[in-house]
Order: sequence, then C-alpha cells, then structure tokens
Amino acid sequence: MGMGGGDVKLMALIGAFLGVKSLPFVIICSAALGSAVGLAAVLIAGNWRQEGWRTAAIPYGPFLAGAALLYLLGNRELFGLLMGWS
Repeated sequence: MGMGGGDVKLMALIGAFLGVKSLPFVIICSAALGSAVGLAAVLIAGNWRQEGWRTAAIPYGPFLAGAALLYLLGNRELFGLLMGWS
C-alpha cells in the first residue's frame, strides 16, 4: 500500500496554495499524525493480536489536510516551538 493518486493531487494542491516550502513540513507532520492515530487505533481496537493489522487501510488525505491547516494557521509559532525559540 502507499499513497494513492488522490493523495498526490492533494499534495500538488497544497504546494500550489501554500508554496513549495510548505511541503516538507506538511509531509513530516502528516506522517507523524497518521502514525500516531494509526497506532492508537490498532492499540484501542485490539487488532495487534491478529495478523490483519498490517493490512489495515487508513486514509491519508485527512492527515495531509490537517498538516496543511497547521502550517497555514501556526507555521511561525509551531516552528519556533519545535526549534526551541521563544
């Protein structure tokens, strides 16, 4: 499994609206959000005991959109917090 065609188009749209410089932040942040939510979903649902947890499909588009929204609304504050600036 991987990114579908819709995810690639959404990344192109995000890059067109927010600029190419936003894409590394959006990719890293959406991957972190998706991993955290996916891990929590597996642990809460108890699917980790079964073999099917590796094949669970989780939509990636909402995490891309959420990361783009984080970049749009709080880029400077979030970047300063991550870098240890006040």
